[in-house]
Amino acid sequence: MFMNLSLLIVMTSVLLLSACSTTNQPASDKIGVMVTVLPQVEFVNAVGRDRVEVTAMVPPGANPHTYERSAPRWNSS
Repeated sequence: MFMNLSLLIVMTSVLLLSACSTTNQPASDKIGVMVTVLPQVEFVNAVGRDRVEVTAMVPPGANPHTYERSAPRWNSS
């Protein structure tokens, strides 16, 4: 019984301490938002103002009903 309890305490401690680790990624002031069509870009920019960075999935001039995004384009965003 004591062995199981001590193992549980050790495992819980390890999980909690590993969850508190930091990453090496720089903190960004802006929140990244991806929307599907251009009217949504204007709406998100109006709401988020200078706190958001908006990217549209469908480029200007493309039809959102027939547009198919290619794999390289997915990786670039």
